[in-house]
Amino acid sequence: HEMSIAQSILDIALEEIAKQGCDRLDLIRVECGALAGVVPDSLQFCFLHYNSITYIHAVSNTFKN
Repeated sequence: HEMSIAQSILDIALEEIAKQGCDRLDLIRVECGALAGVVPDSLQFCFLHYNSITYIHAVSNTFKN
């Protein structure tokens, strides 16, 4: 579940990078509400996985509950 959420967020971010003509992404900030049904630690792990296999590996992730 969190893997698909992380992938969707990264897909949106990559689309925006292309639209803006940017060459890097520095920060993704995610807020997970109590009723979101998301485990923040699992989502962060998924981001770390995608960061390790994509060119945006330098992205810092900030999670807020």
